[in-house]
Amino acid sequence: MKRFILIIIWAGYISIAVEAQVNLTLKAGYGTYYMGDVKEFQKAAQGQSTLPGKIVTKFPGYINYRLYMGLPSKIDKFGFYLGYLTTGGRISLADYSGKWNYDMLLNGFQAGAHWSQPIKTINKFQIDGFVDFGVICSMLNMIDYIRVYEESTQNSQLFFAYGLNVQPGFEAVYKMSNFDIGCYMGLEIDMSTNFYLNGDPDYTLGIRENNYTGPSWTGIRTGIQVSYSIGKHK
Repeated sequence: MKRFILIIIWAGYISIAVEAQVNLTLKAGYGTYYMGDVKEFQKAAQGQSTLPGKIVTKFPGYINYRLYMGLPSKIDKFGFYLGYLTTGGRISLADYSGKWNYDMLLNGFQAGAHWSQPIKTINKFQIDGFVDFGVICSMLNMIDYIRVYEESTQNSQLFFAYGLNVQPGFEAVYKMSNFDIGCYMGLEIDMSTNFYLNGDPDYTLGIRENNYTGPSWTGIRTGIQVSYSIGKHK
């Protein structure tokens, strides 16, 4: 919340300094994630375990967010964004004697540039084409939890991966004076490195040598967006 307030104050300061309009947009929606390598690693972990656990969560699509700050003009709009994505997987086993969970929690943090251009305007409705391009940092937290009667143990490992992402798409916006609302749909393409262990970049996550594991946030993005403009048009 503090960071969000600072972004608003910063945007207001910029709009006053350059005597222009600054546009803040929050996009919240649902995204699908390919995650082919990570799903393969999860299946291998299940097969290699001495416990007969079952895969109960397999990196499903989930809610994601992006916060934009843009400088609109009469022709197009250019700006910057911060984004957040999350998903996860679980192998689980439980009976009267205890419980075993093998969790793989994935979070993605994005930053990049945004460009959009109007395609068609109908009264107060405007259809735009847009492209987002940026970088992404993925964090994979692997937690192995076992409980047998009253005794329990938990071990965790944290892995990182970095990459580039691009998302072309379309948005339909109902425009008002300083407040807009709309919806969007896009296809995000993620190109990331393999996961490496936190503190040991030479240790790469994988099923075996030459079969390493990396994230793939590639998938459909769709949701709603709300925009608020600070300042005035030049």
